[in-house]
Amino acid sequence: MKGRQKREKAAKDDAAQVREVLRTLQGAYAKKSEKEFDQVIRSLLPSDGRVCVISTSGIMAGDERWAREMEAARKLIESDWRSWGDVYWHVDRAAIQVEGEIAWLDCNAFVEKLLPKEEAISNHLRYIKKLVDGPMSDEEKVAEVARGASNVLTEFMRGERFVWPMRFTAVLQKLDGKWRFRQMHFSFPTTRFPDERLTDLDVAGKSRKLKE
Repeated sequence: MKGRQKREKAAKDDAAQVREVLRTLQGAYAKKSEKEFDQVIRSLLPSDGRVCVISTSGIMAGDERWAREMEAARKLIESDWRSWGDVYWHVDRAAIQVEGEIAWLDCNAFVEKLLPKEEAISNHLRYIKKLVDGPMSDEEKVAEVARGASNVLTEFMRGERFVWPMRFTAVLQKLDGKWRFRQMHFSFPTTRFPDERLTDLDVAGKSRKLKE
């Protein structure tokens, strides 16, 4: 019985340490200090470089938004930190499981950004100008312009303050007595058609039957 209680206490202690690691990550995002952010991220990733970070816009494994090595992962996290706005996690509500030297967690997170309507419209007009000179067919260009304009107008009917709900999952490993992230996955929930759709049939696994 004592052995079981000892293991349970150790697991609780480890879970508390993992929660503090998540809180440290939260603090790095909140302080807006470039030098400190880089130092914190390096301290939270394993020195051997075996890490995977999947951003909300990661589509194919190995691309710049789906990083599989240390420097690419660090740059990806820093890029999101610079461009997203304010990012915060429900640290206290994170579900954390520990098994030996491995831990995994899931929790809600949020991205908050104030985006002036005039700025968003100007950005979208620049996108349209670039789109018009691009390789799409005329029909595709018209459809994309219509869809984009509709999205911009619909979103700004809700105001200029954007709060996007995000999901965060991670796997950590205890190395030399300290917990390090082996994997991070940031994702936005999708309740309508997904943003990305593959129309090119020349993709990996195309010959497999759906039931397989």
